[in-house]
Amino acid sequence: MAKFLLVGRKFINLENVDYIDLGEEGSSTVTVYFGGQGDTQRSMQFTGDEATQLWELLEEENFFGTSSPRP
Repeated sequence: MAKFLLVGRKFINLENVDYIDLGEEGSSTVTVYFGGQGDTQRSMQFTGDEATQLWELLEEENFFGTSSPRP
């Protein structure tokens, strides 16, 4: 069954996430990449409060498996 997270006014299906770019250390930008390659790859970018909210939700889901530097 799909696992959706609500961040701001955006839903993310965790089963469709290919990878997450946390940006530079200390950055408040998180980019989530979904299926496809090159020009067909889709992404969603979160900044500020949405990036922080996404990070907290991913930690609650134990998505990272270990502790990672917070945006």
